[in-house]
Amino acid sequence: MLVYHQLSDFDSCNLSNGGTSPSYFPPGVTFYLHGRPIEAHRVILSARSPYFKKKFETDWRDRKEIRFSREKLSYPAFYNHVHFFYSDRLEIAVDDMEDLVRICKVCKCESLQKVIEKEVRHQKYSTDYKSLQDIDNSQRRYILQGSSLPEEDHLPFALSRVLQISLNNSIQKGKHEDDLVLRFGSMKINGFEFEDDLADVN
Repeated sequence: MLVYHQLSDFDSCNLSNGGTSPSYFPPGVTFYLHGRPIEAHRVILSARSPYFKKKFETDWRDRKEIRFSREKLSYPAFYNHVHFFYSDRLEIAVDDMEDLVRICKVCKCESLQKVIEKEVRHQKYSTDYKSLQDIDNSQRRYILQGSSLPEEDHLPFALSRVLQISLNNSIQKGKHEDDLVLRFGSMKINGFEFEDDLADVN
């Protein structure tokens, strides 16, 4: 179900809190956009995005901090994209939806990209949407439940892959989260070419 609601002060504060994670499962990487941090776990991002899986196996393998210098890479869009990976629920300001489409394209999140692109087109031509144009787009939010995407793009499906890999390696001691990410290398991802990069979003 797609819903629009007005952005509250609580939402604004929540979006800018840096995405701090609980200490009992510390994050494996921190992204910086415009000087603002977003903490995340390599395993989750790798399970949900072929782009992140590839980057954590190669360019970002030993890095704890990733800094993006591109001014056009939207912090709110990227934050909400990462949040979606964890929650299977997308909630984003209407103003940030086109930025999210570009991020989805780079991250190879094709199903989510198609849904957002369709909604962006709908906003431009829908009579119902035009009747709401007296409200600032930055104050309206678009909500999408992950259950509307194909099953293979659901959080439980991604987590089941993580669990299976973890079980396969359960007899080995002292595994670090980075090692678990590398185990994804044995799983083939067909049809993806990594020509785009988040650092090049414009």
